[in-house]
Formats: sequence, C-alpha cells, structure tokens
Amino acid sequence: MAPSRKEPKLNTVLVCGDLIIDNHTYIGSREKAAWKEVVGTKVISTLGGAHLTYSLIKQLENGDKVDCWYDPELAFNAIRSEHPENHAYAEWKVDNDGTVRFKQPLGYGFVNNPMRDLDYERLHKSIQEGKDILVIDDGGLGFRQNSVTAELPKSKCYILKTNQPLIDGYLWKTLTHWERIGKLITLISIHELRKFDIKISKGISWEQTCLDLCYELVSHSVLKKLIACKFLVVSMGAAGAMVIKNGSKKKSAEFALVYDPGYLEGEWETRENVNGIGQMCAFTAGFTNDMMKMDVRDLEKTNIKDILRSTKSGTLYLREMLEVKTGWPVPADNVPSPVDNSDQKAVPDTNLTIQAESLFSDAFIPSPYWYKQPGQYLKENLWSIFLNNYDRIKRSAESKKDFTGDIALLAAASAAKNGKDQLKHVPYLACHKLFTIDRIEIEHLRNVRKLISQYIKEANSKPFNFAVFGPSGAGKSFTVRQLAYSLYKIKDFGKHAVFITFNLSQCRDESELIGAFHRVSDTVLKGKLPFVYWEEFDCSNLKWLRYFLAPMKHGEFQAGRDIHPLGKCIFIFAGSSVPEIQYFEPANPEEFDGEKTPVSDKVTRKKMKIKRRQFEEFKTNKGMDFTSRLHAYMNVQGPNRKLLYDSDQDDWKKEDPADLMYPVRRALYMRTCWGIEPDEKLKMDPGLVMAFLKTSYYKHGARSLSHILKHLKSDSSGQVSRSELPSDEIMSQHVDFDEFMRIANDKRMDKFPVEDLAKVLYQKWLEKIRGQDTQSIFHHDYENLPEEMKLDHMLSAERILNMLSVLGYKAVRNKDPRPSMMVEFKIRFIKDTNELEFLAKEEHKGWTKARKRAGWRKGTIRNDYFKRDPRLVKYKDLKAGEKEEVRNTIRNMPDHFEQLNYKIVRAKRTKLNL
Repeated sequence: MAPSRKEPKLNTVLVCGDLIIDNHTYIGSREKAAWKEVVGTKVISTLGGAHLTYSLIKQLENGDKVDCWYDPELAFNAIRSEHPENHAYAEWKVDNDGTVRFKQPLGYGFVNNPMRDLDYERLHKSIQEGKDILVIDDGGLGFRQNSVTAELPKSKCYILKTNQPLIDGYLWKTLTHWERIGKLITLISIHELRKFDIKISKGISWEQTCLDLCYELVSHSVLKKLIACKFLVVSMGAAGAMVIKNGSKKKSAEFALVYDPGYLEGEWETRENVNGIGQMCAFTAGFTNDMMKMDVRDLEKTNIKDILRSTKSGTLYLREMLEVKTGWPVPADNVPSPVDNSDQKAVPDTNLTIQAESLFSDAFIPSPYWYKQPGQYLKENLWSIFLNNYDRIKRSAESKKDFTGDIALLAAASAAKNGKDQLKHVPYLACHKLFTIDRIEIEHLRNVRKLISQYIKEANSKPFNFAVFGPSGAGKSFTVRQLAYSLYKIKDFGKHAVFITFNLSQCRDESELIGAFHRVSDTVLKGKLPFVYWEEFDCSNLKWLRYFLAPMKHGEFQAGRDIHPLGKCIFIFAGSSVPEIQYFEPANPEEFDGEKTPVSDKVTRKKMKIKRRQFEEFKTNKGMDFTSRLHAYMNVQGPNRKLLYDSDQDDWKKEDPADLMYPVRRALYMRTCWGIEPDEKLKMDPGLVMAFLKTSYYKHGARSLSHILKHLKSDSSGQVSRSELPSDEIMSQHVDFDEFMRIANDKRMDKFPVEDLAKVLYQKWLEKIRGQDTQSIFHHDYENLPEEMKLDHMLSAERILNMLSVLGYKAVRNKDPRPSMMVEFKIRFIKDTNELEFLAKEEHKGWTKARKRAGWRKGTIRNDYFKRDPRLVKYKDLKAGEKEEVRNTIRNMPDHFEQLNYKIVRAKRTKLNL
C-alpha cells in the first residue's frame, strides 16, 4: 500500500534514550543586594536529553499521542543524586525587560570514578501496547551500550537521533538487524560528521556542500554505514538538511536537499544572532510531529517527498525554537516541575507543515553512484539547482541544452517582467543591488566576500589583493562595488570605507601612480578602509605590474628615496585583456617543447614560437610575480554568453553551450538599469522583452544594453513598445538589428497570455491531487515550482492554444466584439465522443513528446528522482482512468478560458504542430 497523508488515524509515538539534567543559569543584572528593581540571577534544573525531545513533541498539536518509555520523576531523582556526569550546564542572559538570550553552553558535569551507568531497566515503565513510531535520542551517554536496547518495543518505524561516536554499541546492532533496518530513519547533525577527517565545504553554495557531503557519505569507511538505514537525514541547522533514501541497489539510492534559498548553513543563525542547546531535539520533534500524519507501515514504499516534508517541518521547528526570546525553559516560578513542561508553549501552536512549505524549497542531488570517478563527481560544476539538471540520462547534448535553455529563458522573462522575487525559490545571493542565481557567480562572490570579511576583522598593514576579469562591458565595476557595499550594513559603507577608482590606461608615468598610492595612504590615515579599483591594470603590455609588487607584498610604496606605508586597504585589479583569469598567464612553453612533443609542420612550430615569446614577455613584465601575490579572483560574465578560448586561433570566438544563464543575467540587469522597484512590473512590449533576452550578442556588453534601455526610458511615458527603439543605425552599433527585430516581431508574443493559462492548469491539477495519494513531490504554489515544472505547464497551455488554432478557433478577451463560439465548440468537440477521443490522443502525444524531451522515460511506477512515469506509452495503452484524465483536459478547455475572462471565437485553421 502506498503511503498517504489522508490517513485519519494519527501515529502514536514513544520516546526513549539518554537522559540528563539541564542546569540553566539565567544571569540577571542585580549586582548588589539593594538593587531590588532589576532582574536577579536564577538557576533552573530540568530533565533533558530524550525528555527534552519528548517535551518538544508534546507541545505540538499531536502531543496527546506521545508517551515516554521511562518514569520522568524517577529519572530526575536518580540523576540528581547519583550521576553528576549526566548533568549539562548552560548560561542565559536576562535583560531587565524580561528578554532572555542564550549566552553559552558550559559542558557536562564531572565523571565519577568508576562511572556507573544509569539503570535504565529500573527507570523504564511498562508499555501496554506497541507504538507506531519509536523515537530514540542517542546522546552517547550510555543508553546505546545498555542491555535494555535489546528489548526495544516493536514499532512500525524507528527514528534515531544520534551523534558521535557513530555506528557504536548494542543500540546500532539492534536497529540494523534485518527485521528493523528497513524501518529505520537516522537523524544526525552535519557538525557530527565534520568531526571525522573529511572535507565538507561551508558557505560557498548549496550545490558544492551537497556534492562534498554525498561523496563523503558513500566513500568514508565509517560514514557509509549510515546509509544502510532506509532514510538518512543530515541537518544543516536552521537553513536546510539533506535526505538520502537507500535503495535495493546502490544506483537506486535517491538524494535530495531541503534548503532556504536565501541562506547557506549557519547564515540564518548569524543574521538572527541566535543560538541555543537542544537544536537537534527541536529538529527531531518537528520531524516526528509531521511523521505522525503519515502511513509508516512500509518505509520502502514511502516516497522521498514525504520525508522532505517532514524534514522541512523539523527545520522550521528548530528555527522557531531558536527565535524564542523568552528562552527555554521559561525562567519563572510557575514551572510545574523539573520534569513537566507541557504547559510551557515555547513556540506558537501552528501548523508547521504549511509554514515550512512556504519557507523552504527542495531539490534533487546527483547520485555519486552514477559516476565512475569520484573526482568527476566532486567537480560537477555544471549541476545547478535552478536548472534542475542533476540527472545524467544519456540523451543528446543538443536536446538537453535546448531544454535547460528554455528553463532559463522562461525564468528570465518572468524576472524581467515581475522582478527578482520570481527567482527567490531557488538558491540566490543578494549583494546590495546585485542579485544572482548563477551557481558559478554565487560561488565566486561568496569566496571573495568571505576572504574580505575575514581581512576586515583582522589587524593588517598589507593590502588584500584580488583580481576581477571579464570581457569589456561585463559590469566588473558594478559587481565589485555591490560586493563592497554588501560587507557593511545599509548606509554604513560611507562611515567605514570609500571606493576609489584609478584607470591605469590614463596614467602617463610612474609619478601619477605614486600620487594614487599617496591618496590611498591618506584615506587610511583618515580612518577609512579604501577599496581601490585599478581599472585596466593589464593595459600597455602589462607595463604597470612591476610597480605593484612591493605595495602588494609589503604594504609599502617608494616615492623617490622615501618609503611610505599604505596601510590596510583592498586592491581590486580589473582586467579585460582576457575574459577569464585562467588565461591571463600564458601557457608554459615547456609543455610544448619540440623535443618532448615532436612538431612536424611549420604552422605549429610558428605557433609554438609565438607562445614561447608570450610566456617570456609575461615573465619579463613580472606577470608571474603579480599573480602569485593575489589572494583571490573572480570572473564576471556580463550580459553575453560566455566565450570559449580557441587555442588554435588564439582568440575568444566560440560561445560556451554550457552557459545557459545569460538570459537571466540580462533580465536582472534590465530591471537594475531601468531603476524600478523590486515588486514593480516592467511595462514593456513582451516581444521587446524577449528580444532583449534572446538576441545573440551585445557588441559592447552591458554598455550596449544600458544605452538602448536609457533611450527607451527617455522616450517612454507608459507602456514601452518597439516603436520607441532608436534608429536602425544606432541599434546596429549595439546588436544585430535584423535579428533583434525578428525576435521582437515574433507573432507568438502577441497571443494569449500563456503563463496565465499555465497557472490555471496547475491550480486545477493541484486542487485535484491535494489530499490524495500521489507520487509527485511538486505540491507547491505555482510561483515556488521548479522552473522545469513551470515550463511543463507552459507547454501544456501552448498545446491547448495550438489545438484551438488547428480546429479553426482562437481565444480572445471577452470585450472582443466577435460572437462567442463556446457552445458550438462544446457541441462539436466535447460532446462528440469521436472528436473528443481524437483530441485526447493528440494531447497525450504532445505531452509524451515534451516529457521525453525533458529526460523522462517509461517506468513501472512514478519516480520523480529517476524521471520515470508509467504513462509514457501510446494513448491506446493507457489505463481507463488515465485516458479519462486526458479527456478531462479537453473538456475543461472552455472553463479555463472563462476563468481568465476569455472566450472562444472562429479563426482561420492552422497546421497541427504538437
């Protein structure tokens, strides 16, 4: 039986595990006995560990279904009198207004010699009947080694919260026995995994963290044993978590991520300035609360989407616990007892699942089992959560490129029209006015920002040096300015720092450069941090590099015979001689030595000679010394598609087919350049918007795009149309004018609002499946859908419009004077069973073609991770119910148009093109 969330019966829960006493010291402000009006210091001791997890579940809406496998009063008294090693301590700060903030953990109590374990057998109480879910809080304090673990109550599902040391003790052996291992869900914090000698990146991108984590979990000799359970959930704090579903074979395992699009691991806690104990207890409580609504009788049949939903609820509960400003437990006299906190509502009693779905997104992760070489998996830099291109199904590269390109174009059009909020359901980075969802760009910006942030905090007398490269007009200056502004609170940049620009192509001699150094030094003396932008530092055959070597390394410059200190500053070297810094340093000619690599033809020898000369000139001009002094670098792509270096021609001409993000970069730059509010709609002819996004090349990069937009803005008072474009001659200076106008005049842009129809189709589908048993993970609102699913519904809407046209009809607004043909259409094509069947076949054929293009294949059951669907067969082979669903798509066509205030009218027939 497939899992369902319609089950009216809630699962019962039993909690057990390590027990401790949490001793909370609330430090007040009453320093003197006479100060009676201020808050004093207080110490509260409560039963914690597994009991904290139990208490937190108890506070939620299904708390009456939760019980504990121990006597709380007996446990508290036993620990207090005999087990100081089971005491934990923490400090809180209490303000005079009653606000309580976590200060720091103080660790655990001293250990008796010899240490005696808790007598869990004496503490446990008899359970009359088995519970559906057994939650085990394994804190590494002795429960895992106790013989009582061999007598765990039988349950349908086991949830193990564990930490170091992993894979240890009788408990793990009991849970991984063949009778239980298929029922086991393991929860663990990523902090516990990092205690091993492994590399899991942090603060770069969600994609890279996932690749690192998955690789370590499947390759490390100890950690890979964790995947033996049916589901493994790795919490990454208040920002997200990773879920792995174990399969019958390695290649059938599924990997997925729950994440907050705007934050990486640890960033939400830093922004909110929150911390606290029992974070994994809160995560486990929220996770379990959601699992109580599921059918847990067979985890093998449980779809990963159910566990993703429970993971979101756990992450949200963790976040809400951290946000509680009154602290937990409440430092008040009305605490019922050290073991009863059921009346203390630490968080609002709300539906976690509903809130979590709106806050967190989810995505699939490439499986490391699909890669023969581990290094290939770790370097999978083409994977993007936004493009949802995690799968490696062997289809033609051209087909894959076209499909993912359509996804990017759809997102770009939506962002250009409605603003960047349309993209906030995928990982993004906002640096002041710079907003990006490009994984490569996010990683570059985060790496540089992290290094600069660290430099700012430390005492330094030498510059921080980093280079930024990109083609002419890529927007390098804009990018680094926004990066600099983002390092400070809004409006605080001018108080602490200043941005200074020097264009080295305008410098006549060394004296002008020394004057620039003096200005930097003077700025430092005024107490501000200068961000010094050295524009075109690579001009004049790199003649200026030698003058930067001493300032970059020693933080000093020479003026005549005098040596002057620069002080703390940030040097930003902007180059445009090559689009990427990787090609700034010429290839070493030793790699092409004729003796090692025989060269026969004259042309090749000539090229080798040129390369050798370029390399020697680079060395002579101190290029290698310069690059060795750089602390960081970044490449800025700009509005054009990335170019690839042609080594044979020694030129940048060929476009990179892997760069699919350029329409999105254009859309975001358009709105920035236009200067409209984030939530304001761009009033522009849809065909013109598409021309800006799709035109092949801007001759002067962002400057060309900016020039055209400024001309339009100056001549526009309302809706911007293509009639307001500059003259043909001016346009040709910036774009291929004929191509630009061909895109703008595409008649498809003047049609029915396709996306509005797509939203209606999705809402109808959502109304049908909500609350039903389904194997799809995509139950979000339309705006939060993955771009691939938006495109799928857009294509469905286009098929409906195309079908209308084939039948000799079209959709127009209700105010159109032409008579409505709704009744006629229904009689001819819906009530006539033969016509209805023909249209249903054509719709299914179009749907099948679109799904296969997206990489889906026929499977025995629906599986979103492996892109398998049993309906990918000919229409005649569909089940009766599936055929009826396709027929309903046709039957509902008139209703969809009426909902959008459109009607069906007669038109000229067109050729079928599904």
